[in-house]
Amino acid sequence: MSVILSFPPGTRVADIKKEIERRIRAGKFDTFVYIVPTRRKIRELRRELLEFSNNGVMPEINLFTLELFARRLYYSANLEKPKRLISETIQSLLFQIAIEDIIDELTYFKPPGQVGQKELPRGTLNRIIDTIIGLKEDGIYPAKLYEEIEKVEKIEDRIKLQDLVRIYERYEGFLMSNGFIDVPGIFKELNDILNWENVNSIFRSAFYNVDLVFIEGFSMFRLPETNLIKILTKVHDLSTVIFFDYFEKNNNLFGHLDECYNRLVDAGFKRYEVRPKTENDKFARHLNKYLFNYIGSNFKGKYDAKGYVTLIEASDRIDEVRTIARVIKKIVSERPDIDLSKICVATYRPDKYTNLFREIFAIYGIPANITDRFYLERSPLVSSIVSLLEIPINDYRINDIIKVLMSPYFDFSSVVGRELKAENIYIVSKELKIKNGREVWYERVKRRIEILKSKLEMTNDQDEYEQIQKEKEIFESALFDFEDLMVKVVDKFNKPMTPSEFRDNLYGILADLKVNEQILKVPRKIATHDEIERDARAYQKFIETLDELLEVFEFNMRRREKYGLKYYVDLIKRALPRARYNIRQKFGYGVYVTTLEETRGLNFDVMIIAGLVDTEFPSVYEPEVFLSEGLRKTRKMHKLDERYLFYQGAVNFKSHLYMTYPRTDNDNELVRSRFIDSLEQVIDFETVDSSAFKDWIYSADELYERYGRFLKFNSENLNSFDFIERKFSKLVENYGDSLKRVFDISRINISRSETHEGDYLEYEGIVKPVYEEERRKLGEHERKIFSISQIETYGKCPYRYFVERVLGLKGVEEIEELLTPIERGILYHEVLYEFYTRWRETGKLVRDDVDGALSLIKEIAKKKVREFEISHPLWEIEVRELERSVVAFVKNEQNMSLNFKPTYFEVAFGPKVGARRNSDRELSINDPIELGRVKIQGKIDRIDVANNEFIVYDYKTGSGYVNQEQIEKGIHLQIPLYIKIAEEIFKLKERELEGIGGYNYIVRRDVKSKAVLIQEKIRRSRESNYFNKEIFKQKIDEAVGKANQFVDGIIEGKFNLTEHDESLQSICGNCPYIEICRINEVKFGVQIKSWG
Repeated sequence: MSVILSFPPGTRVADIKKEIERRIRAGKFDTFVYIVPTRRKIRELRRELLEFSNNGVMPEINLFTLELFARRLYYSANLEKPKRLISETIQSLLFQIAIEDIIDELTYFKPPGQVGQKELPRGTLNRIIDTIIGLKEDGIYPAKLYEEIEKVEKIEDRIKLQDLVRIYERYEGFLMSNGFIDVPGIFKELNDILNWENVNSIFRSAFYNVDLVFIEGFSMFRLPETNLIKILTKVHDLSTVIFFDYFEKNNNLFGHLDECYNRLVDAGFKRYEVRPKTENDKFARHLNKYLFNYIGSNFKGKYDAKGYVTLIEASDRIDEVRTIARVIKKIVSERPDIDLSKICVATYRPDKYTNLFREIFAIYGIPANITDRFYLERSPLVSSIVSLLEIPINDYRINDIIKVLMSPYFDFSSVVGRELKAENIYIVSKELKIKNGREVWYERVKRRIEILKSKLEMTNDQDEYEQIQKEKEIFESALFDFEDLMVKVVDKFNKPMTPSEFRDNLYGILADLKVNEQILKVPRKIATHDEIERDARAYQKFIETLDELLEVFEFNMRRREKYGLKYYVDLIKRALPRARYNIRQKFGYGVYVTTLEETRGLNFDVMIIAGLVDTEFPSVYEPEVFLSEGLRKTRKMHKLDERYLFYQGAVNFKSHLYMTYPRTDNDNELVRSRFIDSLEQVIDFETVDSSAFKDWIYSADELYERYGRFLKFNSENLNSFDFIERKFSKLVENYGDSLKRVFDISRINISRSETHEGDYLEYEGIVKPVYEEERRKLGEHERKIFSISQIETYGKCPYRYFVERVLGLKGVEEIEELLTPIERGILYHEVLYEFYTRWRETGKLVRDDVDGALSLIKEIAKKKVREFEISHPLWEIEVRELERSVVAFVKNEQNMSLNFKPTYFEVAFGPKVGARRNSDRELSINDPIELGRVKIQGKIDRIDVANNEFIVYDYKTGSGYVNQEQIEKGIHLQIPLYIKIAEEIFKLKERELEGIGGYNYIVRRDVKSKAVLIQEKIRRSRESNYFNKEIFKQKIDEAVGKANQFVDGIIEGKFNLTEHDESLQSICGNCPYIEICRINEVKFGVQIKSWG
């Protein structure tokens, strides 16, 4: 409840709106100034006051914030050289330059670490800027800080304060030398300029006909603001009226305003009481007197507010926001004519609620004006622009290039005449292990193209020819695209430029890339209207920021020389962190969602205060660590600030106040705000649980959810939709088509879930093809030739097979500078294949000539290593590891106790198994092997033969351990299937050989063979996984059966989540699709999240 402070003392205006209305209707538009706390309030007032004018038209009237009012006076003072007002962006940049200049003089804030480091951590820099600007806003200037330093006893506080003063003075020096001024500086200079002799002329040059200044909606005034208001009392024929929410006898609520109030009274302002007229006024007056002040005061009992104040307890934050949405829908249903913009949802911690409001209000069909301010550097559009500029700065880093080419905000076809394919550049860079370097990239890609051309001329293998040709086309396409991107886009910046030239080049490129058009082209399925507007606003703010930045540096700071691209990009990146933008306000559009602070001066019909949780509001006191004790806001002042903010929100309504809080947040128990407890001491209000709002249906989602639940529990009545039409006749009138569709689907699904006969539910992982494309996609698997690894993937997790092999989704992997596991496996396989292919020609066993074998394998290893163009410090370690491993391999072969001779190597079967020149020429076949209904292709690394028996080996560069349980479950089928396939190949070659075992052969580091499935007659000591002949054959047949079972599942569309609960960590731990999988929700969520 306000008091009126007026000057001269005889001036009394009880109702600002009526006085302004009278003046507007009389055409006296320029006779008053109305000062309010926020620009949002100004925009609202313009629309409200327009109603008082004739024909809805009137000239610009004097509506200001205190900052805008001070700026008008400052630039009306006829100064010889008025200073340029800088934005927060330039302010931040000047602070960074100031700190860099004196970094060596600092003690407390000097960054630790390497000598010459000039930049402070982002958080420290922002805290310093906020602290110094806060001091300046309070009228505390360097001279005052020097006085404070002399008083400080604590050494650490003195050192911090000395550093702050140095930074403060250097920043002020930059402002002065460049003719700049910031907003707090406007107040300082005005107070220095204005005196009783000139204030009248300066004021009249700005406001010639003004005789009345209204100031309303402020919680308090800082010292420079108070001094400005006081000097206005010296203007001739000018009255000033301040509406001030204050009660001097309630220091527990208004104690922080005493000093400000007393200053104004001492300046000659007279206080008048505003008598309560409405029920709201009486309620506000009661809180004004007794809130936080009921003990020891003349408290006359609780105020009955049960009819218009409601406290709602929710289970968690989601339930809280859903309940708020239901409350709003209930209000609208009861009052259809209510102006939604007069319903306010305010929080103290918007970071915990804004996204929930945006998402849940959309579900409930509630239009909302959410007053978010977004950081410009976090905009994906701005990030794309910066990445484009950083390509040459970061030495043409491939990740930057891929990011830029994949950005939806750039249309490269408009510049180069065709689409640039990011995937080809990525494939080529990954293949050649190039992470950066333009010339290196050109040189190595061109060299690879020449090598591929030579291979095409030499090969006689048709499959190999097609494979090489395809690879060459990819490399040529990537080279073409890379060159065009560099020459037609990036090279525009590869020269020194003046600020104007840089701006023109950048704007030209952005126009050529059609950024404006691309923002609007983003499909609505991907981006909502608000997200498109956010991109547009971010782009506009970026252009404004860049214009100001370059103009200031070129003209005000007189830096008109030419600079390299890095200079400008550094400027932009340093300016962006404190630049923010917001989405345009939509007047009268919807519910106003904002912070409590932003509600100052605004009036609402319904106020909803959310998030009333202790330690959040009121928040935990955190003193300004960079200030001395004498300058810090005390714990008491912090408490009073937040109490006052709560009070302002609690009285800012006409018809109803709702307060809400959640009981829990995830697994944490929450305590309701102590502000609620204090309010409960002085008023009676209604208290309800969120469940009270669940009896009604407030959204289509809730309708369909409850309708589906009803259908499930009334399945005996689902023979005909007639039952629904009779039971819910009104709903069927409005939602008939949707209800019928849900009815039909539910009847089928309920039948399936109850009987589980035949098909399973789609949400259990069963894909039933409806569209032709779906039928075609699944139908391909009936004719498909599978690899064993594909079958094993399905055995481990059918869902992963679906994502990887049916949908064809692939993630963008980090480019490895060293060998990937797959490449390492290929290298070792090729070394061992060539070694044994050539050694076989000697007719010897390894043990017969160990030295010769060692010489040959070392020679082959060195040759194969040279084929990899890797320049990395750790490459030599990889090479030495290969050399040690091949030596260990020969030693292991020398000591092999089994009397089997290595005979066949890389035995290929099937049409697509890579180049035939790397396959065994004697035993390989072109057709796949059919095991039951499954066609399989692949390569068996090695077959050793003795008489009419053989064993198979599969080379491994990682762990090779397999247990029988994994084979039985189908997680590992490779060795038993290889044994069966080898037998079938021998039959095709008209030879009867029996497979009696299979091993995983570890060929890297700890070189040894591990039995996977063997007959007991070849068992060596300590070997497991051995069986008699009958069980051995049975194990192989079971593996073939598993393979057929899995392929049947693929054809039938069964793609459920993995069912191997005991192996979740090994199956899911490194799965690239874990983020789009339901495994966390379905099985052992906590366990998986800890390592997934």
